[in-house]
Amino acid sequence: MVVSFKRLAKRLACATALAGLAMTTMAAAADIKIGIVAPMTGQLASEGQDMENAVKMAIDAVNAKGGVNGDKIITTTADDACDPQQAVTAGSKLVSEGVTAIVGGYCSGAVLPTLKIYGDAGIPFVIIGANSTKLVAANQGNAFLANSTGDMQATTAVELFKKNGYKKIAVVDEGDAYSSDLAKLTAEAFKGAGGEIAAKETTTAGEQDYSAVVTKIKSSGADAVFWTAYH
Repeated sequence: MVVSFKRLAKRLACATALAGLAMTTMAAAADIKIGIVAPMTGQLASEGQDMENAVKMAIDAVNAKGGVNGDKIITTTADDACDPQQAVTAGSKLVSEGVTAIVGGYCSGAVLPTLKIYGDAGIPFVIIGANSTKLVAANQGNAFLANSTGDMQATTAVELFKKNGYKKIAVVDEGDAYSSDLAKLTAEAFKGAGGEIAAKETTTAGEQDYSAVVTKIKSSGADAVFWTAYH
């Protein structure tokens, strides 16, 4: 998922919305601390850095206008590296620091195990990027998705396939929570619409040679390839 100005604008809006959450969940205090959780290291570190910068830009704008009821908003960042185990550590860190609310969450697999941590602590969480349907069931009522879930992505994809007259498609995912969930939903929706799944492949992030996958897909007779993995 490549970051665009449009997406950054959405993130800015989410961060500003958190200021409102802070106002309702915290009484008078010198500072209102907002937690940022994002992949600051690893393959998607550039995405995480964009997320952190966008949130801080929004908060700077709010503080420049006097903050929230005169209170200044400050941030603390936790690195989940888009890894489930590290995400739990990052989430626990933010809770222990007494944040008022949290914004972030790029990879669904990393967000999923943190929902209980934030839910048990009663901390509002605005999820900027992750959108697996599994997040909905795990939400304890304090998390808010900025993006539509995989259901909507699958519906849009099938509409595109039908518009272009595709009868058979090949589906490729990367085995993580986001891409496997979207691949499954889209394959089911396409078959339900009368289409055929000519090939279904799962790759591993970081591979250098995809020739075997390409060969299988070319021989499958697929009209198009639906790729759900990260860029």
